Amino acid sequence: MGYTLTDDEVALILRPISFDPEGNWSGLISTGLALGPESKRDKAILEDLIKCATFLSAFLDIAHEYPDIMEIVEERRDEMLRMFEQDAEEEEEKNGLPEIEIKTSGGNIVKFGPTTKTKGTA
Repeated sequence: MGYTLTDDEVALILRPISFDPEGNWSGLISTGLALGPESKRDKAILEDLIKCATFLSAFLDIAHEYPDIMEIVEERRDEMLRMFEQDAEEEEEKNGLPEIEIKTSGGNIVKFGPTTKTKGTA
């Protein structure tokens, strides 16, 4: 599933690397940075977005050196996921429309709900 960045977006790209001869992934990744085609945002805002994306990339490198930090981050991630799930349940109750899952021809599962933002003809 592809995504085209808009003018004001910066993305951190994660790519799996280092596979054994049987094709099993080692768990290592490489990171990259992608920018929208031409930013209409103030240069200072764009610089802050780039700093944030490179901060996340640096965090992944530090976490590899200090695996204990991952326990703290995983706890926070799980807490955030619970909050998102709770928000989704409250939205469903408020709007009366359930979230649905659709399997794409590529085998990906896409979730749509009453407040899902889409582009194009989705």
